[in-house]
Amino acid sequence: MLRVEQLEYSYGKGKKLSRQKSSSFSISKVNFQMEPGYILGVLGRNGSGKSTLYELLYGNYKPKRGAIYWKGNLLQEKLLTARQEIAYVGHNPVFLVEAPVMDSVVLCSKLYPTFDMECWREGLDCFEITEKMLHTKYIELSTGQRKRMELVFTLARKPELFLLDEPTANLDPVFRQRFMECLQRQVAERNASVVISTHIMADIENIADYIMVLKEGTMMRFCDREQLFKEGIEDFVEVIEQYEEFKK
Repeated sequence: MLRVEQLEYSYGKGKKLSRQKSSSFSISKVNFQMEPGYILGVLGRNGSGKSTLYELLYGNYKPKRGAIYWKGNLLQEKLLTARQEIAYVGHNPVFLVEAPVMDSVVLCSKLYPTFDMECWREGLDCFEITEKMLHTKYIELSTGQRKRMELVFTLARKPELFLLDEPTANLDPVFRQRFMECLQRQVAERNASVVISTHIMADIENIADYIMVLKEGTMMRFCDREQLFKEGIEDFVEVIEQYEEFKK
């Protein structure tokens, strides 16, 4: 389904990045393959390249070297089709920020043939999204409300691949648990695949089939969850320590 070969990408020295301390950054030695129905957890310190990797996998950035294949085709050559089949939730808003959320939903849902309005309505109840919230401008909602809206919309799209960069940030434990359960259900029932990064270790420990460890833009490890936890390699311990500091 998704294949990444010898992926390399770098930012020019003159470019300032809001999420990086340095104006230059590179990703290298990223190789992996995912089949339908699996969940990949991506771990790494802040600035390790997680968000950049997601931008590459969604086609927002073009690799300097190497290639990304989606369903056997080069991602960049089938980008429009791929974006109908892949859902990306990152740090940029899914909806039009100055429009009421429901207006964006009506407009954006037409872009995705698999969008399920019944699933959307069920998600509104599950995530306790009110009519008032739906008719409020996205920019006027709280951070947690925005995230809940985006996750419900993403689930209703029923994509073949979820790209989720810190999806449960700013959610309380109840909504986080509900989302993870919905995500696992789509994997089980539709054979969907997931690439997810999170600072909440329980999310990875409970659902990931495979784990990737990124360090300073380099893929240090890619293996199944049990193997990595059993080995307790140094790079993984560093990631754990950073997450523990974050939670404090």
